[in-house]
Amino acid sequence: MDRRLLVGLGAVLLLLQGCADRGIEEAATASAAGQAGGATAAAGSFCDARATPVDINRSYDLQMHSTDEGYPANCLYYCLQSPEVATSIQIDVRDFNADLDLFVGFGEYESVVGEMPVEGESFNWKSNQAGMEDEQVLVTEAQPGLYYIEVCSYRGAATPFELSIDVR
Repeated sequence: MDRRLLVGLGAVLLLLQGCADRGIEEAATASAAGQAGGATAAAGSFCDARATPVDINRSYDLQMHSTDEGYPANCLYYCLQSPEVATSIQIDVRDFNADLDLFVGFGEYESVVGEMPVEGESFNWKSNQAGMEDEQVLVTEAQPGLYYIEVCSYRGAATPFELSIDVR
């Protein structure tokens, strides 16, 4: 049998296994996004297509890709919908083994992406601890609406990580 056919069949089997384990919709979302799955329909319908929708009050085990290219190829993008009743939003990135940085913007995808991260232009909040310290952004006096999350690998290294979003 052709090796490409075997690889393709293996990918289909893994997707079907994911469907059986997590439900068809969540597995399809995870497969298409390559990362987070099971996002809310509300956030997903309003998020920019370049960002993966994520649920509030949930944690995700994710994987940062490896790249030799610079910014923004060394980043992943997520989107969350904050409800009107939120007073604060805490976003954490932890459990990684490479230097990751966290940037958060409000309203539009462009609020977190640009040529280079510039406060007020390409992000509203940031956490970029040196080394492998956990990253955390706390948005106080949160407004209802879309928040975009950018997680970047400082040196382009691959690493698993946990993304946690807590809305209060």
